[in-house]
Amino acid sequence: MAELNLSGVPSTQGYIQGQFAGEDPYLQAILDRYAAQEQPLDIYSRLEAQAGVPQLQTTAGTLMKEVGNVEDILSSIEPDVSARTRESLVTEAQRRGIVQAKQEPWSEKLTKLGTSLSRVMEALGLAKQDIATKTALALQGQEMQMKPLEFAYSVKVDRNARLLSGFSEDKQTQLDTILANWQRSNQISDRDYATAQQLSSDERNYYQTLQKAAANAGASVTGNESTIQLLNIIGQNYGSWDPESAW
Repeated sequence: MAELNLSGVPSTQGYIQGQFAGEDPYLQAILDRYAAQEQPLDIYSRLEAQAGVPQLQTTAGTLMKEVGNVEDILSSIEPDVSARTRESLVTEAQRRGIVQAKQEPWSEKLTKLGTSLSRVMEALGLAKQDIATKTALALQGQEMQMKPLEFAYSVKVDRNARLLSGFSEDKQTQLDTILANWQRSNQISDRDYATAQQLSSDERNYYQTLQKAAANAGASVTGNESTIQLLNIIGQNYGSWDPESAW
């Protein structure tokens, strides 16, 4: 009797991976969407430009420089007048009058500059508050757009994990039913016990497969997560997902 040539028979893992090869373009589309998202700093910078923040900052800088120059001039007037009138017959009252006369136009200019600077800084503060709010909303909107993709991705991973481990949803239901019966009556048949043992083994394999997928997705896994938590972790970390090493 001739021996069967099994060299052309694919491995179980290879067969399972082949079943989902058609989903790779969809996975790539998810990753492309993620990569195309505008970064927070880019959003903030774009909104700053739209609100004219760079121009306001330039104006504020110019005004602050002018304020500093005027303050320097004002502070130099009294020493300058005192030096000029030291050898002349000028009374103290006259000297103060000269100082006041010289300071008055600069004081008026300083007041106007201060008012302008205050208005610019107020406008700058309001613009930045508005930009911060809009940036947060934009990021929230991006997150909401990704939620359905994260869910679809975690469903795909769940299907792969169940197929690899053999722990189907039907087996999950069967195990839950046996355990529920045992909790109610505190006893189960030998047959159900043996079935529960096998199903529990399959469930552990399924859980370990999800753990591996979560770890390959870049998540830190403690071993205390529920399967739902693991799937959420996988969905939220798909940006660093490596399909080739997932299984």
